[in-house]
Amino acid sequence: MNEKKMVSRNVALSLGIICVVLTALIAYFTATGISAQRSYNDLQNQNKQLQTWLNGNETLLSQTQNNNTNLQNQVNNFTDILNLGKSTTLYNGTITVVANTLELTILQESTPYAGYATVHVSSSIDVTVTPVWDYYPILRYQNDINVGSNGTAIFPVLPSGFVVYFSTLNSTDTANVTITYYY
Repeated sequence: MNEKKMVSRNVALSLGIICVVLTALIAYFTATGISAQRSYNDLQNQNKQLQTWLNGNETLLSQTQNNNTNLQNQVNNFTDILNLGKSTTLYNGTITVVANTLELTILQESTPYAGYATVHVSSSIDVTVTPVWDYYPILRYQNDINVGSNGTAIFPVLPSGFVVYFSTLNSTDTANVTITYYY
């Protein structure tokens, strides 16, 4: 054989092998690129699903934390009530106290919890405060408390209501009265 033909054949064979290898590499990288794009798209979809799940759980966590805060506030409120740590001014004003008569000045208040109440009186005359309450059917509280012209009556209350009568043996006059309920 001719050396020229041999070289040409070897060159042609080498070029053919190179073309086959290049075609195989192009096909491989094309398939790999498509596969990588699919994997990327799948990961993007999974990321969106996980983000949606995470957002839902963050909302649920926030709602749970709000519920826990509300429950803790209720516990704190009831603990304050249990320890008589709350108070409310039920009345703060001026009344007329009538002397030597059956007509008494009356204030009626409501108490949803057991506790105690104070009635502070400031007047130019001596005043008697008579708190009365009934806890049906078994218990009645009534007490005449002379508070003088500037004093405070303290008495227990149950979850019901109470009435406070004001009277005097002296002359009719006005009195500044503050009723505070502790529960």
